[in-house]
Amino acid sequence: NSLWLGYIKDIDTIYLPPVGYFAPGEVPAIFQGEKARIMPDKKTLKKDKFNLGDEIALRASDPDYNRTTVSITAVPDGNTLIIDRDMRMTGGAKLSSMYLLCEEDIVSAYIRYLRKHEPIPFRFTENKKKAGERTERYADGRKRQYDRLKEEIAEYHGSEAIDITDSGIISAGLDPDCPTLEYRMKYVMDGMTRKAGKNIIIPVGKLMNSQRGLLPSERLRSDDAHLPMARDISYSITLKIPEGYTVSTSALNSLKRDVSTGAGSFKVNASSDNGLIIINVSKRYDKKIVPASSWAQLTEIIDAAAQWEGTTLLLEQK
Repeated sequence: NSLWLGYIKDIDTIYLPPVGYFAPGEVPAIFQGEKARIMPDKKTLKKDKFNLGDEIALRASDPDYNRTTVSITAVPDGNTLIIDRDMRMTGGAKLSSMYLLCEEDIVSAYIRYLRKHEPIPFRFTENKKKAGERTERYADGRKRQYDRLKEEIAEYHGSEAIDITDSGIISAGLDPDCPTLEYRMKYVMDGMTRKAGKNIIIPVGKLMNSQRGLLPSERLRSDDAHLPMARDISYSITLKIPEGYTVSTSALNSLKRDVSTGAGSFKVNASSDNGLIIINVSKRYDKKIVPASSWAQLTEIIDAAAQWEGTTLLLEQK
């Protein structure tokens, strides 16, 4: 089977078949690392009917292109944790979160993009009936979006939020000048803090999204592993230390990890400053295709991330 794409040579930009809501010129993960041919013009084919055209390489699968950046602020409040989480995705990493976009987000983003391109004016016209239908459709879409955001929280932490105080799409990522898909949520999680005598234990590993562990049957491979994409995922976690508590250097050091292999890395750094604990987590898959001979290098990263998900932090009463 053949897939057709558009290519503008003067600006070296490729327009691929839609596999989601991407900005013009972006390369979704499924096409990364693939090759294509430019169809020869009629004049060239008349001279040589067997001419297959010039071959061009699509963007390689690059972890710096397929990036997810998570920023979290967490404030303990009794047995709950008040969380403010911002999610930003670029490149192929956007596809997994596109289901959160509703029709209004998509249409509004395209209208803003088209209106940027003068002297071709863009007008959105509709009669009263169509406007009413659209308003009703948008309202229904917002309700479905709220439900999807609730599901996203449960999938991220492994349990549902007891309250969502704010949520929304900041950028649909459809403008080439701003191709980042970004959304933000503020919510409350129960059971994310617990008492240990006079001290407090916080499962900080749950502030990194749920990690997939490996089954025993998946630990040995005879075939190469084809990942969705090479990608980079980083987490910036800021945890407020409750009044009357402190964190020890040894507790912070227990959070740290540094696992690097030929397939990627998993790293964690932790520090405290001015009543705040700052945890930076980085998980990186360097290759889209991992040879079977290097599978153990990838499992080492997967295991490290899955193990850190269960990590807790002790806050001691002064």
